[in-house]
Amino acid sequence: MATTQIRFHSTFEQKVYSFLEKFAEAGQIQLHGGADHFLFGQQIDAAFDYENYRVLIECKEKDAPVISLLEPINKLSSVIAEAKRADPQRTYLGAIVVNFDWAQIKPEDVQKANSQGLKIWTAERVRFYEKLIDALNPELALLSLLKDEFGVTHDTGKIISVPAIKTTRFGKELYTFELEASKLMPLAYVFRLTDPHTEAYQRMIDKDRLMEIAAELSKEKLEVNFPNNIIVSFEEGVRWEPTDGNVGILHIPERYGIAWVIDGQHRLYSFCKLENRAIAENFKLIVTAFQNLTKAEQATVFRTVNNKQKKINANLVDFLLSKEIATDDPRSIAARVIIRFHEEKFFDYDVDCGFNGGLLKLSSLCSGLVRHGLIGRSRGLLQKTPKDESTPYLVLKQYLLAVKETFPTNWKKENSFVQSNVGLNIFFALLKKIIRHMGVPKERLDELRQRDFEKYLEPLKLTKFTDELKKFAATESGRAAIVKMLSGKIEQKYKGFAEL
Repeated sequence: MATTQIRFHSTFEQKVYSFLEKFAEAGQIQLHGGADHFLFGQQIDAAFDYENYRVLIECKEKDAPVISLLEPINKLSSVIAEAKRADPQRTYLGAIVVNFDWAQIKPEDVQKANSQGLKIWTAERVRFYEKLIDALNPELALLSLLKDEFGVTHDTGKIISVPAIKTTRFGKELYTFELEASKLMPLAYVFRLTDPHTEAYQRMIDKDRLMEIAAELSKEKLEVNFPNNIIVSFEEGVRWEPTDGNVGILHIPERYGIAWVIDGQHRLYSFCKLENRAIAENFKLIVTAFQNLTKAEQATVFRTVNNKQKKINANLVDFLLSKEIATDDPRSIAARVIIRFHEEKFFDYDVDCGFNGGLLKLSSLCSGLVRHGLIGRSRGLLQKTPKDESTPYLVLKQYLLAVKETFPTNWKKENSFVQSNVGLNIFFALLKKIIRHMGVPKERLDELRQRDFEKYLEPLKLTKFTDELKKFAATESGRAAIVKMLSGKIEQKYKGFAEL
């Protein structure tokens, strides 16, 4: 039934239904819903069937200053429980789509929904999948949605068997083989970044880039033969059958998500934008597959391949480094410290992690912490041990609170100097001097408090951080001159400071 013939309680409900309708129009799901759709005596905003699954959707708008999701949670839980009793052969799932920010959702509601096996989507989450539909197609976008949100993977029960070469490098098994693009796409899953809290490491697919590659593919010329391998990591279930030494047959279950794409998503998915489907059905891609890499290991491979072979966003590189928990790489530790500030919204501006945008740049702030030795490979000034990230965070928070208290007007200023990339880097340089002047033993660093730093910053209170000064700070020599000027003011109260 067309959306225009269905009655809805609100425009938001209609938008959510229209989003799901894109899957239905492509023949991927059977869709039901609207104000007149009832299930076990309860009105359900939308529901769709996929294979043996039925997903129930409830929509929630901001209808009060304090938003509660208990009503839709209890409603869906009740209907799903009744449905399971009446129809035990089908698996019922549920999601609540909210028309407000995630920050406005009460933690206890999230906990309650999780305990009932229900998902909560924001309108932004819906827009993410709408972009995926547009960039790829409804079939691939739906496969991604079902896996991301419900852990549901399409499995034909069939096996794809291909000749392959097996090698072992640094304790990791790798398989190299050829597979038609049309066969690889339904197996491939991309762990895409949507927010800093996730372990994901892949960028959002770029439709324009897909179209450019597809246009070249359509020419069927030698230069679009893709000599570079698609790199994936196999989940459990792939079986290796040796036939002659390191040559054999690789048996791959025909299941969505069996292959996590580490590098090459744009080359792979460009085939879904081709008008000539025969190219995708006959074009064999060269694939190199790891076996059972952890998400952190996948992120490391992705960062290494992309940073060494082609430049990617510097903020994204540092974000990926933050996932490498086991390392004592100072940039990895610095990135986790800065991301922690970002997650708790300490700054008035977002920190750009390479996929979300923001005035403050993760790469710039990480560089400042490392350059000034606050975090270092052999134990920075703020670290008790080489892998210590807790102490740098605690000390830095007390220090930045002191900066905020000392310069409240500039901190809140629209074009703030203090709360900018160059400004924060200058204050990181001052922190290096302050810590050295204090002479605090490493084991007592976490005892430092805001007032300890305010004493050092007090001589700077009357400093005018003008727009001209901000422009001057754009160069390294300019920043050094500003640090020298500010150090001179602190020197008047704390002798020997300027020489540090």
